[in-house]
Amino acid sequence: MKYPKVSGYELVQQIGGGGFSSVFRAVHIENHQVAACKLIHTTDETTDKERKTIDKEMKIHAALKHRNILEFISAVVVEPKYKHHYIPGIYMLLEFAAGGDLFDKIAPDIGTGEEVAHLYFKQLLDGMASDFIHSQGVCHRDLKPENLLLDAAGTLKISDFGLSAVYKLKENGRTRLLSERCGSLPYIAPEVRITNPP
Repeated sequence: MKYPKVSGYELVQQIGGGGFSSVFRAVHIENHQVAACKLIHTTDETTDKERKTIDKEMKIHAALKHRNILEFISAVVVEPKYKHHYIPGIYMLLEFAAGGDLFDKIAPDIGTGEEVAHLYFKQLLDGMASDFIHSQGVCHRDLKPENLLLDAAGTLKISDFGLSAVYKLKENGRTRLLSERCGSLPYIAPEVRITNPP
């Protein structure tokens, strides 16, 4: 089995991953371009609910275009029935963040300098606040240094919209309360952990 090409890009090297996905460096040889490809593995046991969650992530991410949001380029789905040709999964082609993630820039037990913190915090606010993501009616719900990537020039890029949700419809401005407990445990506010035990 092998990986398919995604919009002309070949997956050449795994560069990261988490519990549900793997991330690869992808190269478009003819155009001399590099991208990242997030592969979410699927099997015959992948539920409709899980697929809807991934579809929601892709729709939200693809709709968000901003200098401080990792660009969503395209996606390809390889169904498990084709596993004799390709590795099954959902392949999301994304902008390549050559600078790694913000977590790697924070020294253990030291942190980072005040000027650097201000620089990245301002960029985070530019992408998140009323300027963009929130003005689009979207709540990220998993902001953490590992999901804040940097491009080659050091520009902050918000990534991983897997837990995001739409709380306000742009068409009519109606809002809904988001009450689901989610996020990464080390970053969840203490009062949320206490009032909403697992």
